Amino acid sequence: MDMQALLKGLQSHPVHQTHEKKSKSVREYHVGGETLSIVEDDNGGVATLVWQAVMLQCRWFERAGTSFAGKRVVELGSGTGFVGIYVAKRGAAHVFLTDIDAPKVLAVLEENVAANDVGAATTVRPLDWRNRDDCATIPGGAPDVIIVCECIYNGRMHEDLIATIKALTGPETITYVCYAQRHPEAEALFFERCAAVGFAIETASDDDMAACRADVADGLGPDAAGVFLKMLRLAA
Repeated sequence: MDMQALLKGLQSHPVHQTHEKKSKSVREYHVGGETLSIVEDDNGGVATLVWQAVMLQCRWFERAGTSFAGKRVVELGSGTGFVGIYVAKRGAAHVFLTDIDAPKVLAVLEENVAANDVGAATTVRPLDWRNRDDCATIPGGAPDVIIVCECIYNGRMHEDLIATIKALTGPETITYVCYAQRHPEAEALFFERCAAVGFAIETASDDDMAACRADVADGLGPDAAGVFLKMLRLAA
């Protein structure tokens, strides 16, 4: 995959980063009642930048009164770890921050865990969606929560991502998938495939997402429309 071409394509969409980036930097974000100090590094490609959907997902959790107290959480495609670190700050028992086994990506995750003092409640771990054996490296059985944020932009990875979610999911697991809409037909197909393998799908209301956009508008840049959140559970 040409990461620079992918980054250029994502940034050309009106829903992109929260701000302009120059190489490696640290910025504070205030969202959902928490302050996060986040290291970003554009040398790590799309994975190590903050995208607007992460803030909306965190704000939705707060508005919905989502409790993570005592929960085991796995974040897939963690990138900077923004959402997983937010969840750790909100009382999760343990959060596994996972991404591809790339030194720059995992290094940024480790830096952000340290910067936010959540090391006791988090583990950074490589997890390649193409290798289902990696799922077995997450201890403790099925997690209570799986987080997937800004991970469905690449249709070539859909099959592997869905298989990974399914492999990790137990009877009580809920998966939150948040994404900026870039390719509506491909994104719709992603959720059709989720339904085909046994997931029931719920969509956060447009009104709720609009309220989340308004709540964090100062941190979102000029255009935060077109961000959606869906929840997956095993169908009864």
